[in-house]
Amino acid sequence: MKKKLIFLIFAILLVCSICVQASAYTTSGYKWASKTIYYAIHSSVTGVNSVAYASAISDYQYNTNVTLYASPSNTVYLNVTSESSVDWDGLMSPYGSGGYYSEVFCYLNTSYTAFYEANKRLSVAAHEVGHALGLGDLGTSSTSLMNGYTYYRYEINRVYVTQSDDRNGVNYLYP
Repeated sequence: MKKKLIFLIFAILLVCSICVQASAYTTSGYKWASKTIYYAIHSSVTGVNSVAYASAISDYQYNTNVTLYASPSNTVYLNVTSESSVDWDGLMSPYGSGGYYSEVFCYLNTSYTAFYEANKRLSVAAHEVGHALGLGDLGTSSTSLMNGYTYYRYEINRVYVTQSDDRNGVNYLYP
């Protein structure tokens, strides 16, 4: 009887550990000084790339504590580039000091994203906007938008908008 009970407890724990993927947000160590954050979509960003960025901004705007306003200064700059010699499809380049951003540049690399379906492109844009808000990358087992690998984030987990971990992380940074 005791062996059956131990086996049953072990089996339940094993099933739970396989079925439940735990992930916790991580931060970059930087954030904006206020939860009111300004962004600008560069004039060269058009069509599907503009839609991806606008959708990413809307997702964070409506699902977290941040307020995002379009403004040309002191901002998150959203742009595109075409770099076939690199291995990234999105990139965030921050500037700041003392734990606070002063400006951030996000890029969609159209050498790759031009061939992506709309939701996969949104996954990359929203991931980079997450970095611009102060979220860090998570590993391949994460089902978060901040999973650092587009293949796992989108192809395996089909994540292209914020998940509870992402929202919790932003809300932690901007209470």
